[in-house]
Amino acid sequence: MTDLNDRGVERREEDSIEDPARRAFLCDGGRLAGLAGATSVLATTPRFVHSQAPTGSATANVPTGETFLIRGPYVVSMDEEIGNVQSADILIRDGTIEEIAPSMDAAGIETIEAGNMIALPGFVDTHWHLWNSTLKNMRRPDTGYFPLKQAFVAHFTPEDHRAANRMALLEAAHSGITTLNNFAHATQTPEHVDAELRAMAESGLRGRYSYGWKDPTPDTEVMPLTDVERVKRDWFGADSPFDRVDLGMAVRGPMYTERNIYEREIEAARNLEAPVVMHIGQTRRRYTSSSQLRSEGLLDPSMILVHGVVQTPEDRTAIAETGCSLSFSIES
Repeated sequence: MTDLNDRGVERREEDSIEDPARRAFLCDGGRLAGLAGATSVLATTPRFVHSQAPTGSATANVPTGETFLIRGPYVVSMDEEIGNVQSADILIRDGTIEEIAPSMDAAGIETIEAGNMIALPGFVDTHWHLWNSTLKNMRRPDTGYFPLKQAFVAHFTPEDHRAANRMALLEAAHSGITTLNNFAHATQTPEHVDAELRAMAESGLRGRYSYGWKDPTPDTEVMPLTDVERVKRDWFGADSPFDRVDLGMAVRGPMYTERNIYEREIEAARNLEAPVVMHIGQTRRRYTSSSQLRSEGLLDPSMILVHGVVQTPEDRTAIAETGCSLSFSIES
C-alpha cells in the first residue's frame, strides 16, 4: 500500500520514521559483531519501544522510555568529582543522568545489566561524509578515493544513499559515537537528500545534517539554495521527526570557488540560521586561508573548519580569535 508523503514522495507503510523503522535500525545493528549492548544504550531515543527480539539479542536491552537504571558498568566520566568508577549504577530519569552511585535500589525501574560494559560520554564526530561509506573498502594502491568517487557518484540512487548512511550510523553507534556532523555533499537530487535525512531520523543519533552541493557542481554555480530552504521547512519545522538533530550547510569555500560564489553561499546559510562547515585544506595544494576569510567577514563562532593541516600562524590566530571550531584531520 502506498500514498504520498508531505514532500510529494511515494511512501510505503514500512517507510515510517516512527518506532518500527528505529527498531529495524537496532536489529541491523545486532548483526554487527560486538554491537550487543552498545547500540541498545547509545542509540536510544524517547520514541523507541521494546523490540520483540529474543532475550540476549542486541535489541533485548533497549529501554522502553526515558527512565531506567544502568547496572554495574565501569564508569568513565568527565566529572572531576565522580572520576572513574570501577563499578557503579547510573540512574537515567526523563532522559537525564540523575545519579551515579555504587549501588541503587532499582525496584520498579527498568534495568540494563551492564556489568561487563564501559559507560562513557558519547563521542562527537565533526566531519563525516556518510554517503561514501560503501566506498571505504574499495581503495587500492592504484586507485584512490577521488577517482572512485568520480566513477561511482553519478550512479548512486536515493536508496543507495539511505543504505550508506544507515551503515555509517550503525558504525557510529558501534564505536560509541552518539553525535555526528553529516557533511552531506554529493546528494544529486532532493530525493537523495530526503533519503539521507530519513536514515538519520531512523537512527535516533544526535547531530547535524550539513546540506552540501551536488558533486560535481561547476565552480561558477551556486549550490541549490532553494532546496536547502525546502529541507528546513519540511524536515526541521513544527512536524520535524528530529529532536536532537539540526540543519547546517556544507559549502565549497575558496578551495573550489571564487568569492562571489562562496560569499553568496555563506550569506544564504546565515539567513537560514544554518551553521556552516567548510574544508580548508589537508595539503598545500588545497589550502584556504582562514585569515583571509576573517578579513572578508566570513568567519563566525558557529562555523566548523575541516582539516586545517597547513594553516599558517596568522590563520590559526584568526580561528582562535573568531571562536569558530577546527575539525583537525589529516588526509585519509
